[in-house]
Amino acid sequence: AGMGEGGNPAPGDSPDAAPPQAWDMQAQGDLVGELVERARTDAMGWAALIAAFFVGTGALSSLMLPNPKGEAGLGERGASA
Repeated sequence: AGMGEGGNPAPGDSPDAAPPQAWDMQAQGDLVGELVERARTDAMGWAALIAAFFVGTGALSSLMLPNPKGEAGLGERGASA
């Protein structure tokens, strides 16, 4: 028996033989793929919600800033002209 890809085969095993639990490993791979996809989708949803919160907070806080052009800007410009 020769050496298979990734390690030494057991005595008497063919190096090209499939692992004994090939179907179980496929099911586990499918489950992991589904979990990764669901986590990625949930993470994008949370990221969009948090981004919207920060954009809204920034917009509201910008409305609370004083407007110096409207208050003193015209008086100073008129006096210096």
